[in-house]
Amino acid sequence: MRQFVFLKELFLVVLLIDVSLRFQQPSSETHQRTSWHPRKPTGSHVAISGCRILVAAQAATNTQPQHELPRRPSMPTARTHQVDDLLEAQVDALRKQLAETRASLAMLSTKETDNGNSYFGSSAAGDVSSSPIAEHVLHQLKVQERNLRLAIATALQELNSQHPDGGRRLPEAEEHYRAVIAALESMSASLHRQTDTVTFPGSGAEPRSGPAAPQPVHSLGGSSSVRPLDEDVDIQITRLGVIGNLAALLLEAGRPHEGLRELDKVLEEAGALLDRPGSGLWCGITFNRGKALAAVGRISEAEEVYRDTALGAVGLDPNCFAKACAAMTRVPDDLLVHVRSAVQLAEVSGLRQRLSGVLDAAGSSSPPLGAPPVPRAADSEPSHTADLPGAGGGSGGGESGEVSAIGDNPFGDRSRGGWLAGIRVQELGWLYFALAKALDGMNAEAGEVWRVLEQGNSLLSSQQPYDPAHDWRQLHIVTGVFGGPLLRALAESGAGLEDKTAVFVVGLPRSGSTLVETILSSYSGVWAAGEDTALAPLTSSINKVLVKQGLSQPGVLTDFGRQYLREMQHRAVASGWDPNKPPVRIVDKMLRNLWLIGYIEMLLPRACIVHVVRHPLDVALSCYSQPFGYTGVAWSWQLDHIGEQIRMAAALTKHWQEVLAPGRVLTLHYEEVVMAPQVSARRLLSHCGLDWDLHVLQFQDANRTVATASVSQVRKPLYNTSVGRWRKYRTQMAALAGQIRAEILSYEADLMAALRVAEEETRRLQHQQQQHQQQMEDQQEGGGKVGTVEVEGFGVSDPSGRAVGPPMPSRDEL
Repeated sequence: MRQFVFLKELFLVVLLIDVSLRFQQPSSETHQRTSWHPRKPTGSHVAISGCRILVAAQAATNTQPQHELPRRPSMPTARTHQVDDLLEAQVDALRKQLAETRASLAMLSTKETDNGNSYFGSSAAGDVSSSPIAEHVLHQLKVQERNLRLAIATALQELNSQHPDGGRRLPEAEEHYRAVIAALESMSASLHRQTDTVTFPGSGAEPRSGPAAPQPVHSLGGSSSVRPLDEDVDIQITRLGVIGNLAALLLEAGRPHEGLRELDKVLEEAGALLDRPGSGLWCGITFNRGKALAAVGRISEAEEVYRDTALGAVGLDPNCFAKACAAMTRVPDDLLVHVRSAVQLAEVSGLRQRLSGVLDAAGSSSPPLGAPPVPRAADSEPSHTADLPGAGGGSGGGESGEVSAIGDNPFGDRSRGGWLAGIRVQELGWLYFALAKALDGMNAEAGEVWRVLEQGNSLLSSQQPYDPAHDWRQLHIVTGVFGGPLLRALAESGAGLEDKTAVFVVGLPRSGSTLVETILSSYSGVWAAGEDTALAPLTSSINKVLVKQGLSQPGVLTDFGRQYLREMQHRAVASGWDPNKPPVRIVDKMLRNLWLIGYIEMLLPRACIVHVVRHPLDVALSCYSQPFGYTGVAWSWQLDHIGEQIRMAAALTKHWQEVLAPGRVLTLHYEEVVMAPQVSARRLLSHCGLDWDLHVLQFQDANRTVATASVSQVRKPLYNTSVGRWRKYRTQMAALAGQIRAEILSYEADLMAALRVAEEETRRLQHQQQQHQQQMEDQQEGGGKVGTVEVEGFGVSDPSGRAVGPPMPSRDEL
């Protein structure tokens, strides 16, 4: 038995320790968004899983807190985990502050005295709370506790967005949010009790004697100059914002039904408090509701909510307007006129050029903790569109929270961008994507659509610089470590858990992975985990073990495999799965796991691996057209960078084919799935060790949450309109086609071979069906009964009933 890896491999494993955490982000379409993601994040839906109403807390002194979280980095790098460690350290510091504050509160509540006197002066009854000074200090400590809870909760959500770890941080964040909500409700009840005994000047009664009641700081409701009833309105509005945070957190945790209930409750209460739709808080909450509706499959309702949100934000809140427009499957005509007008305004005012060239505060990635409450997309940069506490006019989205409108002109000074002046870079980019999507749907000229796409991508690329050389170096490390010698040594050592539960769906974003995941999850007993994998977080520990022990203790790798499965099963239960009936299969759709197949072989050598692929030019166009709402996909804003990712994916695929056993990884072509769905589904289930079930082809009716950018597509039956979309833009994509010519030709040859096999298999199944049908007719004549067998034909029919195959390019087009 091989005891240790080769010296070269051991050296490369040491290097892997430094880069493995790069893979711990969601990989593709989510989102938020997730996630590379994530992205989620569709061709139609922006990859924002929800809009967080981030309530940034201030300290009790109404100054900046001692521990301020650093701003979020623009893009992940090999050292991103160092920033994450710093963020975690800052959260730990906030936790320490909270523990100290709560200890002080506990000390006061026990009414400790020193020789009959309180720590804050003598009291006749020895009651600390009877001292005016103590009363004020007690109040300030409670305010500080609430603010610290909010700071921790929002920071944990931020960390979950940047560096997902399976939602481990979210229960703590939920606990803090619920505690703050309870505290605000207690404050409101206390103020109502005051109104039973306190009257105000002008009311004909005398005010209460004695010290004035302490007032909460601005960040959590009220100021010292307002009456209790007015202050209660501020408290209630702030409470709605915190509940909005909680609802966004539930969306991130894969609990959209619970989030939807919270949002419905908030909107019912908000109607009496907010001047809708002008309030930024109103926009944020309604946008969240649209995301929740989409996640639970109520697409038409979600579209209507997005429309109302966007129309209500026109002239008032450019960030919310852009989010809602970009999230829609189709921008309706009454909204499209505003989208066109906004994009035109951004052009003639020079706003796009200014935001693309220099990032300022409006494009910053994270608000300071002392800022007012702000809505935020769960997998996007923060969105300063709510100015709380207070009702009415939503902000224009700038750091100051001021409305952009100037004087009597509700659309502001056009030379500065008018009502768009406060929009951030990312949201303006999404607005361009929304217009490009609408133009493409209207069959506008390719050049016109492409110009808008280029402008939107240039805005987003200005935020997230990308260097493909880094990923190429990382690829060489991965392929150098996980070569034939190491994998043979693994097989000889018997390392890894012999378990078939895990199913890994890997590939590039926008390749059809969500479709494959949804087909699998339509099978009874299969749980779709989405893209927040438990595998990548284990890689650093695995690397350390390999460096110290090599393969001398294969049982350690087996234990890591058990740890992965336990964690994924725990997540299944947390999502609502029956703990007494664990899933027979768990689908891990972290697409970036394509880079980590070597680790899968180490830990789970019997796990099912499915590589979903699609025509490279269709993948490129779909990525370039998709407004991913999170970091991790910085390569998707430039065509040449997309080309490099396609080349890397092809190089990894070739490597795994060479070093793994034949058939170890199932390759499914997107075109094959839509042309021969039953044949493809049969292959998929068989590869994963599952018996055939015709119901998996009715995946659009499955009751499951979808949090990626493909949320609208998987709610429809199979269609083939996304096959060959690149041909409309072949002139604009000519340079990319030359860059990846070898990958295109290789893909097309493989696809044609796969389609021929699928067509032959379809004919065989149809012949089998005909024989079965004849047997059924014969038995019916004899009085017997037999079940039916349905076999889908090859290809997807167009309206005339003619089977349509995938449009392929001629060689001269390449």
